[in-house]
Amino acid sequence: MSMMTIACSGAQAAKIRMNTTAMNLANLKTAGYSRQHADQSAVGPVDSAHLSPGGGVQVERIRRISSQYLTGQVRSSISKSEYYKSGQTFLTPMESLLGNSNSGLAEGIDKFFATLHGATTQPDNNAVRQAVINEAQAMATRFNSVNDFIKNQHVAIRSQRENTVLTVNALSKDIASYNSKIADLEATGSNSNTMRDQRDELVKKLSGYMDVKVLEDSRGNYKVSLSNGETLVSGSSTGRLSVSTLPNGSQEISLAFAQSKNSIGLSCGGKLGAINDYENTTLKTMQSAVSDMAENMAREMNQQLAKGFDLQGHAGKPLFVFNAKGSDDLLQITQIKTSELALSDKKGATGNDGNLLALIALKNKKYSLSGATPASLGENCASMVSAIGITSRQNQSESTAADDILQQAESQRDGLSGVNMDEEAINLQDCQQEYQANMKVIATGNRIFSDLLALF
Repeated sequence: MSMMTIACSGAQAAKIRMNTTAMNLANLKTAGYSRQHADQSAVGPVDSAHLSPGGGVQVERIRRISSQYLTGQVRSSISKSEYYKSGQTFLTPMESLLGNSNSGLAEGIDKFFATLHGATTQPDNNAVRQAVINEAQAMATRFNSVNDFIKNQHVAIRSQRENTVLTVNALSKDIASYNSKIADLEATGSNSNTMRDQRDELVKKLSGYMDVKVLEDSRGNYKVSLSNGETLVSGSSTGRLSVSTLPNGSQEISLAFAQSKNSIGLSCGGKLGAINDYENTTLKTMQSAVSDMAENMAREMNQQLAKGFDLQGHAGKPLFVFNAKGSDDLLQITQIKTSELALSDKKGATGNDGNLLALIALKNKKYSLSGATPASLGENCASMVSAIGITSRQNQSESTAADDILQQAESQRDGLSGVNMDEEAINLQDCQQEYQANMKVIATGNRIFSDLLALF
């Protein structure tokens, strides 16, 4: 093997390495790009001449520098990070609503009972009685506003769930498409590194919506499974998620793959799991508590009013109407007149406040909400605000920790697969020097060959 042939192989190898370095530098800021490295090896003698040093050098492959373990750590961390972020988007508004003095239930209840207490000075005064009715309406409005807010969050969650399922289906289809393209390229010995990066980015996006597990087969295909083991993507085949509403009004998600269709658990991590867990824990608890408080308020107040007498000496009429179902307000005020408020506990004694005092005492009466320890209306309100506050702060703390873990996982991945500009600059300089050195060898060989020809 001549020195010129050997040098040509060296120059060609240096050129490939320079192209590889150029590709790395060009994608310095490309999200998910994994740096590439040209693996080369020496070429042995092609004949039996014992004085032949060899045939030069060859580039065996352009290798993608990556680790499935580190990539998997990033996916897992993203799923947890998005889980807590998504939950917080619902927790923060709920906490703000309940803790606001202009919209919270505690303040509305306090104002209503304060108005009742103020009526003890002139229980037969129509203006004072009208103030009681007005404050009862204001309190009912607060209950209805909170209840409507909870209903709106349910609607938002269902809409988000349906949109997320559509996104997951689209990502799954794209991943399957990349599986086919990568398998076809690698079957012909072509470079699939860039496509592998792009596929990993799709899987990373998918993991933000739900927990997934990834296995790679011998042909380079990804098999993507849910946390419960159900297959979402296998080679060029994809499953399809769908959302359906059950008779009880709740939703379920089903996965159809091949000839089977199964219901999957809604607690599936990522954004999709977060909205489910929030809906079935915090939001459900809040809705039940608000409804129970409104029902107790209406029942106890109406029962006590029925024991008293109005200004005409008639038995008391109800002040509240509780509506647990339907599109109407949760708590409504009846068409009661000021003269019909039964504030007296003695028939015909218009200035008597005996029943009014009994109504005021209801503020401190103990109620059990959803089987919890009996507590007064004020205590239940405080407990509700405290519970949402604790949940929100804990979620924020978990979110911060998850973001830190994600940052560490991304740093570890980038430490291996990311492009280092200084390192690539050194590589480029080395390749340039190697290329120039091999070209000098070629020039020397050419000169020797010319000198040999001149001898004849």
